Amino acid sequence: MIRVKKGDKVIDVTEKAYRVVYKGYGYRPYNPELDAITKDEIMAKLDEEGIEYNPRDRKDELYKLLQKE
Repeated sequence: MIRVKKGDKVIDVTEKAYRVVYKGYGYRPYNPELDAITKDEIMAKLDEEGIEYNPRDRKDELYKLLQKE
């Protein structure tokens, strides 16, 4: 089971249900840590760490780059 979010709605679904149904409806994996930080703050931390990124990437993609370090 994974937790997904769309707007203010947070639900638990299976990974297969997410890939097949919910992802298409605009749900994204829910990460409370990600919700607590802005995209600009993530980009600032990436700059501090010297990690290259594409500023056009979505917030969750940039957050993944930050977590790899």
